[in-house]
Amino acid sequence: MKHVRTMLEEPAPGRVELAIEEFLLKRGALDVDEWLSRYPDCTPDLLEFLQNQSCISSVATALCGAPNSVDCRIGEYEILEVVDRGGMGVVYKARQPRLRRIVALKMIHQGQFGSPEVRKRFQNEAETVARLRHPNLVTIHEIGEHKGMPYFSMEFVKGRTLADLIRQGRIRPRVIAQIACSIADTIHYIHGCGILHRDLKPSNIMIDQNCEVRVTDFGLAKQLDRGYSLTETGQILGSIDYMPPEQAEA
Repeated sequence: MKHVRTMLEEPAPGRVELAIEEFLLKRGALDVDEWLSRYPDCTPDLLEFLQNQSCISSVATALCGAPNSVDCRIGEYEILEVVDRGGMGVVYKARQPRLRRIVALKMIHQGQFGSPEVRKRFQNEAETVARLRHPNLVTIHEIGEHKGMPYFSMEFVKGRTLADLIRQGRIRPRVIAQIACSIADTIHYIHGCGILHRDLKPSNIMIDQNCEVRVTDFGLAKQLDRGYSLTETGQILGSIDYMPPEQAEA
């Protein structure tokens, strides 16, 4: 079901962008505490921005040898900010200059030191998403490797997770029902392709700027037609709070 309508309100419109512009212009000569005190209504967003700057600096040190630079590249992609972190990987917002587009770039946390099992799961996720075509799924663009670290790029989705919207209490019952129908339709399609998601939960459901549902994070997905699993016998995968009894008992 399409066109799920809800309000995705942004606090202090324009103020966050103004504060970030000031930070970038005065980098190195800015009193951060004083800067934050002048934008009290933007504090959560600005703290998240500062955390992203710190993460990008770490990435630049590891990959580019430039700890003070935010112009870090992974392959042809320019890293802009950290979008999300999960149990296996980290997702960056990145720019692909050649095609003049913004993408989401996912890499393994452990990089080139990741275990063979983690690397195999990462490859499995990329292959799984690449074979799916559905309006409520994120399109994958490219699978590659940079300095021994595998990555894949995909469509960048602007919006918020269902978990965020639930915490904010902004969703009406009718809209919740519409979202549930969209998720069910998407999962029905995935199952029809012989794939089990195995980690379906609110934090893995995006509501984009067009108020459409996007099911994400196939890191624990299982492709039934391959006849094998990437998990060890007795190993529990997924989030316990959202795991069906038959999965926990398997």
